[in-house]
Amino acid sequence: MHASHLSLSKCPSISLQFPKTPPSFSPKPNSIIIPKSLHSSKQPINIHKINNNNNERPDIGKPSSHNLTKHWNTKIKHHLQKGDYKNSLSLYNQMLNELINPNSTTFVLVLRACTSLNDLKSLRLVHNDILRLIPDANAFVGANLVDGYLKCGRTDLAHQVLDQMCHDHVVSWTMIMRHSSQNGDFDSAIRVFRKMVAEGVDPDEVALASVLSTVTGRGCLKHGMEVHGYLVRKGFEFNEIMNCSLVNMYMKLGKTKFAYRIFDRMGRKNVGLWTALITGLINMGDAIGGVVLFKKMVSSGIKPNEKTMSCILRAISQLGSLHLGIQVHAQAIKRQLATDAFVMSGLIDVYAKCATNLRSCQQLFDETRSKDVVSWTSMISAYGRQGDGRAALCTFSEMQAAGIYPDRVTFASVLSACSASGLLHEGLEFFDSMIRDYKVRPTEAHHACLVDLIARDGRLQEAYRLIENMDLRTDGGVWEAFLCACRVHGNVILGEVAARRLMEIEPNNSASYILLSDIYSAAGRRGSAASMRKMLQNK
Repeated sequence: MHASHLSLSKCPSISLQFPKTPPSFSPKPNSIIIPKSLHSSKQPINIHKINNNNNERPDIGKPSSHNLTKHWNTKIKHHLQKGDYKNSLSLYNQMLNELINPNSTTFVLVLRACTSLNDLKSLRLVHNDILRLIPDANAFVGANLVDGYLKCGRTDLAHQVLDQMCHDHVVSWTMIMRHSSQNGDFDSAIRVFRKMVAEGVDPDEVALASVLSTVTGRGCLKHGMEVHGYLVRKGFEFNEIMNCSLVNMYMKLGKTKFAYRIFDRMGRKNVGLWTALITGLINMGDAIGGVVLFKKMVSSGIKPNEKTMSCILRAISQLGSLHLGIQVHAQAIKRQLATDAFVMSGLIDVYAKCATNLRSCQQLFDETRSKDVVSWTSMISAYGRQGDGRAALCTFSEMQAAGIYPDRVTFASVLSACSASGLLHEGLEFFDSMIRDYKVRPTEAHHACLVDLIARDGRLQEAYRLIENMDLRTDGGVWEAFLCACRVHGNVILGEVAARRLMEIEPNNSASYILLSDIYSAAGRRGSAASMRKMLQNK
């Protein structure tokens, strides 16, 4: 750990100490042309190719009119806004060939086009232009370069740009920190934060929220408390945004006392703070506690927002309370939140689990103004849960016709619906289509649905061979699905195999003991069933 390591003093006067003297922490030489993906149908575009037919960059030294540059920027921006990134780069090429000097605005637009195309070669070429033509480029240009390199997978070049062009630009630091965190490299993200602070760059609310999210993802209470101490030292103790992030962090780390301490200390509690605490309780499995806190929030005069409503509906769905669902539905209508996609999805889930028919779900779905993939998936899942697989497949077809692209959850919902309805042929075709037509790589959830689909049809041997042949032997969800099917069909031998594998993979999963005990009981092996229950009790 280098000298800028954050040190934590004892609570409650949490503090961070940083050193007075901070620690210190190419493009290929050949010319770069637009790759084939940017070529016209017949003649390739050679970025910066001019009449002398060489691959060197034109020497743009003639003074050009500001209005002329602005005119070219407008043309490039027009294509960029339409998503026509190839022509944006083509126009940039033409601009250089006509010896028009690009400015910072030009480079920001062109960098965004390169980033959208994930075109590292062109990005590095434009980077060279920036260094040569406007060596004193502003931090905003640098930030777009950082963003481009990060999205093209070159974190090393992003760090170089940060040091050379936008060292004092907090947004660029935050980009690198967030990128590391999103890719699961939490330690690297924390190191970036420490370096930023040690080198005198003051993090803003976005950067601080990002590092709190990072330490939450890493699951490290010590680092979280260090950042908390830094917030206190910098005067963020009563900042609403920061306190929401802190409550969220402490709840996810299982430190409810710390979260409640922050919550109680805030005199004015906004909806974000209430929602953070409610969400934390529900995520920890305390659905009743979440509902109680929600009622307290409403009675104190705080109006719930879309996130609050979506979260509390998840709790109600877990509790299976249709009465509470109707009450919250009325609240959502009163506050004009019922047509929000996430709220609507939550309502559909409640009615699908608690009601005897899907009339209310379909009505909610039809009334939703903007249906996204979450809305469609919720409706598919609702039909699947009610055992109407054909309606789920019809809904998926309607989703395709509406131009909504399904995600992995959508595919899992359709496969689950086929399995629940015994639509073996349709489910197998859909699984093949998912891979062939949509290029979706199956996850454990998809494989579990496939195994369940085949095994539920009584083809246990085929399902078992599928698990072995597809090398799914380490997927706990797959073995649990297979074990459930063994219980349905009373197959003791394969049930024992599945239970043993599940115990090896997920020793703390009680399902293996319960399901195998049920299989033994159905087969009249009461002694074996009792042994399994005793093993579960002794765990």
